[in-house]
Amino acid sequence: MRQDLDLAATYARWDTEDLVRAATTEAFEFTPEALTAMRRELERRGYTAGPAQAMAAGAPTVFERVPTGIGGTLLLLIVVLGVVSIQTLLTWVGALGALHHPVSRLIAAAWACSGAYGLVCCALLVRKDRRAPRLAALWFIAAMVLGVVNSVHNYSVTGTFTPLFLFTIFHSGIWLTYLSISKRVKATYGATAGW
Repeated sequence: MRQDLDLAATYARWDTEDLVRAATTEAFEFTPEALTAMRRELERRGYTAGPAQAMAAGAPTVFERVPTGIGGTLLLLIVVLGVVSIQTLLTWVGALGALHHPVSRLIAAAWACSGAYGLVCCALLVRKDRRAPRLAALWFIAAMVLGVVNSVHNYSVTGTFTPLFLFTIFHSGIWLTYLSISKRVKATYGATAGW
């Protein structure tokens, strides 16, 4: 155990290029424990070993760079979540005074809280909090539930069907799928970042 900690501390000080070279082309010079420590350090830095078949066959391990940080589709998610949250918050806070049906007021208050919660999720995503992807997934699930509840209530009061909840389900489904399969999300927020 002590030896593992010493190896981990040693390889944490090594340059990434040196680690990749030692773990691949020079792997025959190191003990299995040392190689394991090197691979863990490379994974901690955002590099993953692949493919598994090459490793099993004894071929040198190939490391590929996994995108980390806020960028690409993750940045788009944060921007969309922020804009939708602000729009939701402002729309439903403004509607609270105009609604007279108690259930309508309750639904409007829930939507307004959902907008505020979405802004909190944006802040946590930007701060790279480990809980952020799970909390953002809860926001998308809550938006789907509120969309269905809102449409059912509108139908019961007015007798007209509002297909807005179909868009909410589609929109949330896309982002929930992204949060669960994205390599960038896992690399940025931790390996257990999926919801």
